[in-house]
Amino acid sequence: MLTIYQHYRIFFSSFAVVFSKLLKYLTGNCHVFVSSYCRLIFFATSLQNHKFLTHFCPMFEKLKKRWKVNGLNLVLIITTFALGGSLCGFAGRKILVFTNLEKGFTWIILYIILVTLLWPVCVLLISIPLGQFSFFRKYISKVWNKMTGRRVKRKNKQGVTRIAIFASGMGTNAEKIITAPQSSRSIGTGTLQMKKGDAKNEATSPQSPLQMERGDAKNEATSPPSPLQMERGDAKTEANIGAYEVGLVVCNKPGAGVLRIAEQAGIPSILIERERFYNGDHYLPELQKHGINFLVLAGFLWKIPTALIQAYPKKIINIHPALLPKYGGKGMYGHKVHETVMAAKEKESGISIHFVDEIYDHGEIIFQAACPVEDHDTAETLAQKIHALEHVHYPAVIAETIKKQNRS
Repeated sequence: MLTIYQHYRIFFSSFAVVFSKLLKYLTGNCHVFVSSYCRLIFFATSLQNHKFLTHFCPMFEKLKKRWKVNGLNLVLIITTFALGGSLCGFAGRKILVFTNLEKGFTWIILYIILVTLLWPVCVLLISIPLGQFSFFRKYISKVWNKMTGRRVKRKNKQGVTRIAIFASGMGTNAEKIITAPQSSRSIGTGTLQMKKGDAKNEATSPQSPLQMERGDAKNEATSPPSPLQMERGDAKTEANIGAYEVGLVVCNKPGAGVLRIAEQAGIPSILIERERFYNGDHYLPELQKHGINFLVLAGFLWKIPTALIQAYPKKIINIHPALLPKYGGKGMYGHKVHETVMAAKEKESGISIHFVDEIYDHGEIIFQAACPVEDHDTAETLAQKIHALEHVHYPAVIAETIKKQNRS
């Protein structure tokens, strides 16, 4: 297996070839091509065991975490920076040829201005074929905001709960939570069953109504939001009491699909490190900075530390792809759950939404929805049924849980 130093050596060598050939194409100067290629290859091959590389490689690792990208995208981003810089420099010189200015102070000032103006355009052009346009559009926007002193203000409506989504993978559940319209986040077409012990809602399909039970099993069918209501002396509206907005996406896996979803939705995201998550400040300052007061786990594979549970009591919920207490616990996630259900020849499976405590899949159950397991089902087809239940019910249960807590 290649060491990290060999990986970066390969990167430098490959980058030298691409960069030098581009210079040759742009300038037509063979000596530029040869000298650049030789210098970069020598640099890459001579630094394998150099002390400098021991500092250089961790720098790349920090960039990966800061930009929330994997190794391949990092290489493409650095390549885009280099090629974009070379292109804007070449374009600036070519433009100045038409001015007939001799190289001097005025020429240098104009060149600096031109390069500054051309750099964003050149970088964006280079980023398109390298597949990094989305990253550089966001990056250049941040640079512009810092240069002009502009700050993007975060809107926070009165009575709207700000939630953070914790996810590790593609983020299909997170996407549904983010994109669910406000009308479908509140239970207006049926009721939601909320039991305090062995709560179980026998909803057999995504189209079945949600049911609610409050206290002594008294069902209340909620109606569409009424005009402003004064409850407990505050001015929260009925429309907003169960409303939420996603204020932050938290991920522990560089390059995960959920980070792309957050970026496309314009939602801030952070890539967390295991050491700080478990033994540091648990990212509580980050959550507080974004005004987060409710946490939603959507395919997040790390166990939540006790300090975070204590900071958000009864305000962290998780969704599990089985009917708990069966098929839960450490290691039971994703496809493994469905394979275990099929192997046990269960007649039904489903989803469980529960509060998070210090034990895997152990917290108080809020909601369950079931689906039949047919004889012809496989782990794959069962997974599709479970995903359908998750996508329909999770946003609504989140809203109803928040609504219930805000009323209490």
